[in-house]
Amino acid sequence: MSFGKARWRPFGRGSGQVATSPGGYNKEILIIEKKADGESFDVHTSYDDLIAYYQSIRGMYIMLLSIVIAFWESRFLASIGSIPYALLAIAMVLLLIPIVLYSRRISMYKRLRMTNE
Repeated sequence: MSFGKARWRPFGRGSGQVATSPGGYNKEILIIEKKADGESFDVHTSYDDLIAYYQSIRGMYIMLLSIVIAFWESRFLASIGSIPYALLAIAMVLLLIPIVLYSRRISMYKRLRMTNE
Protein backbone atom coordinates (compact mmCIF):
# COMPACT_ATOMS: atom_id res chain seq x y z
CA MET A 1 0.00 0.00 0.00
CA SER A 2 1.47 3.35 -1.02
CA PHE A 3 0.77 6.92 0.17
CA GLY A 4 2.71 9.45 -1.90
CA LYS A 5 6.40 8.68 -1.43
CA ALA A 6 5.85 6.49 1.61
CA ARG A 7 4.99 2.82 1.30
CA TRP A 8 3.53 0.59 4.02
CA ARG A 9 4.79 -2.98 4.03
CA PRO A 10 2.74 -5.09 6.47
CA PHE A 11 5.25 -7.96 6.37
CA GLY A 12 8.03 -5.83 7.92
CA ARG A 13 8.80 -5.44 11.62
CA GLY A 14 8.72 -2.20 13.61
CA SER A 15 9.96 0.79 11.62
CA GLY A 16 10.74 -1.57 8.72
CA GLN A 17 7.07 -1.48 7.81
CA VAL A 18 7.40 2.01 6.37
CA ALA A 19 9.58 2.48 3.28
CA THR A 20 10.17 5.53 1.14
CA SER A 21 10.43 5.72 -2.62
CA PRO A 22 13.52 7.32 -4.15
CA GLY A 23 13.30 11.06 -4.48
CA GLY A 24 13.48 13.73 -1.82
CA TYR A 25 14.21 11.33 1.02
CA ASN A 26 17.62 9.90 1.91
CA LYS A 27 19.62 12.21 -0.29
CA GLU A 28 23.29 11.41 -0.38
CA ILE A 29 25.90 13.70 1.14
CA LEU A 30 28.95 14.68 -0.85
CA ILE A 31 32.03 15.38 1.28
CA ILE A 32 34.71 17.43 -0.44
CA GLU A 33 38.14 17.84 1.11
CA LYS A 34 40.69 20.44 0.07
CA LYS A 35 44.17 21.36 1.16
CA ALA A 36 44.36 24.49 3.30
CA ASP A 37 46.19 26.65 0.76
CA GLY A 38 44.21 29.85 1.39
CA GLU A 39 42.38 29.82 -1.97
CA SER A 40 38.62 29.61 -2.27
CA PHE A 41 36.94 26.51 -3.63
CA ASP A 42 33.70 26.68 -5.62
CA VAL A 43 31.44 23.66 -5.43
CA HIS A 44 28.93 24.97 -7.98
CA THR A 45 30.98 25.31 -11.14
CA SER A 46 28.40 25.88 -13.87
CA TYR A 47 25.74 28.55 -14.19
CA ASP A 48 23.02 25.88 -14.20
CA ASP A 49 24.25 24.63 -10.81
CA LEU A 50 24.27 28.15 -9.40
CA ILE A 51 20.78 28.86 -10.76
CA ALA A 52 19.38 25.65 -9.24
CA TYR A 53 21.12 26.37 -5.92
CA TYR A 54 19.78 29.91 -5.61
CA GLN A 55 16.29 28.90 -6.82
CA SER A 56 16.02 26.38 -3.99
CA ILE A 57 17.03 29.05 -1.45
CA ARG A 58 14.61 31.56 -2.94
CA GLY A 59 11.86 28.92 -2.86
CA MET A 60 12.34 28.54 0.89
CA TYR A 61 11.86 32.29 1.40
CA ILE A 62 8.79 32.29 -0.87
CA MET A 63 7.27 29.46 1.16
CA LEU A 64 7.90 31.34 4.41
CA LEU A 65 6.40 34.49 2.90
CA SER A 66 3.29 32.55 1.85
CA ILE A 67 2.90 31.29 5.43
CA VAL A 68 3.16 34.85 6.77
CA ILE A 69 0.63 36.03 4.17
CA ALA A 70 -1.71 33.22 5.25
CA PHE A 71 -1.45 34.48 8.84
CA TRP A 72 -2.11 38.02 7.57
CA GLU A 73 -5.24 36.90 5.71
CA SER A 74 -6.47 34.88 8.67
CA ARG A 75 -6.42 38.06 10.75
CA PHE A 76 -8.92 39.58 8.32
CA LEU A 77 -11.14 36.49 8.15
CA ALA A 78 -11.18 35.63 11.85
CA SER A 79 -10.66 37.63 14.99
CA ILE A 80 -7.22 36.31 15.94
CA GLY A 81 -5.68 38.89 18.19
CA SER A 82 -2.49 37.12 19.18
CA ILE A 83 -0.27 38.31 16.29
CA PRO A 84 -0.03 42.09 15.81
CA TYR A 85 -0.27 43.58 12.31
CA ALA A 86 3.07 45.35 12.66
CA LEU A 87 4.90 42.09 13.36
CA LEU A 88 3.40 40.46 10.27
CA ALA A 89 4.22 43.51 8.13
CA ILE A 90 7.83 43.53 9.34
CA ALA A 91 8.11 39.79 8.65
CA MET A 92 6.78 40.30 5.10
CA VAL A 93 9.27 43.06 4.36
CA LEU A 94 12.16 41.08 5.84
CA LEU A 95 11.22 38.06 3.72
CA LEU A 96 10.80 40.12 0.55
CA ILE A 97 14.38 41.44 0.75
CA PRO A 98 16.14 38.08 0.21
CA ILE A 99 13.54 37.06 -2.38
CA VAL A 100 14.37 40.12 -4.45
CA LEU A 101 18.13 39.70 -3.95
CA TYR A 102 18.11 36.02 -4.93
CA SER A 103 15.83 36.74 -7.91
CA ARG A 104 18.28 39.36 -9.15
CA ARG A 105 21.18 36.93 -8.71
CA ILE A 106 19.29 34.19 -10.57
CA SER A 107 18.48 36.52 -13.46
CA MET A 108 22.15 37.62 -13.59
CA TYR A 109 23.32 34.00 -13.85
CA LYS A 110 20.68 33.29 -16.50
CA ARG A 111 21.98 36.20 -18.57
CA LEU A 112 25.57 35.02 -18.10
CA ARG A 113 24.56 31.50 -19.09
CA MET A 114 23.02 32.79 -22.31
CA THR A 115 26.11 34.82 -23.23
CA ASN A 116 28.59 32.02 -22.47
CA GLU A 117 26.84 29.29 -24.47
